Amino acid sequence: MPRECDVYWHTRKRMWSVRIGGRVLLHEPEMMLGHVRLVVRLSAIERIRRTRQREVCAWATGVPAHEHVPWLMREVSFDPYASDAFRYVDDGTVITGCRGMRFAPDGRAWAWDWR
Repeated sequence: MPRECDVYWHTRKRMWSVRIGGRVLLHEPEMMLGHVRLVVRLSAIERIRRTRQREVCAWATGVPAHEHVPWLMREVSFDPYASDAFRYVDDGTVITGCRGMRFAPDGRAWAWDWR
């Protein structure tokens, strides 16, 4: 069974960082996760807003997946200067998890079967 991992966008490498057991083990141009929880560290967001320096403050946690991507997905984004949570791009509502996420090579993320 695949291990749970964290995925976040690496702004300088322009790739997705994959962290397992607290260590970044690889960078991927695209990635898919299943059984996703979206994690935000509020203390890190406060530090970013105060110092204007980047750091990892939010990520998706889940199990690597290779299932068929459904056509009904919604784009998800996170901006530490605008919000304390992941939000849908289309209407701005908060998302905390979903059945699956696709992380695209252009840095965008898409969720399906959201909750």
